[in-house]
Amino acid sequence: MPKNLNFAALVPERHTFTDTDGAVYEMLSRADFSVTAMARTTRFQKQFPTWIDRLQKSPDDVKAAEALEAAITAMVQIIIPTLPAARLESFTLGQKQMILDFWNARMAEASEGEVKAGQAS
Repeated sequence: MPKNLNFAALVPERHTFTDTDGAVYEMLSRADFSVTAMARTTRFQKQFPTWIDRLQKSPDDVKAAEALEAAITAMVQIIIPTLPAARLESFTLGQKQMILDFWNARMAEASEGEVKAGQAS
């Protein structure tokens, strides 16, 4: 039997984002992330609950609001790196959050089929 590792079979099909002008942008998955991108997204995801909690307790906390929005924007920029920065800045916070929600759901779906290390398939 031939032995071959077909790398194309290991790389999942990328999800896409279609902008209102019809432009289509590929979304990166966690498997595509560099070490830096992985560290930044992990840090942001750990900080989100803190900023949200601060805003719930003090809706006028400008620093928490700015930090939360900057992190959400940075996350979208990491996930869709070819999306023009000016276009991303024009999105509302809710629109950026919808992109993250879509991406998180796709990443969760992808991880459901994975077998944990050390387990037989």
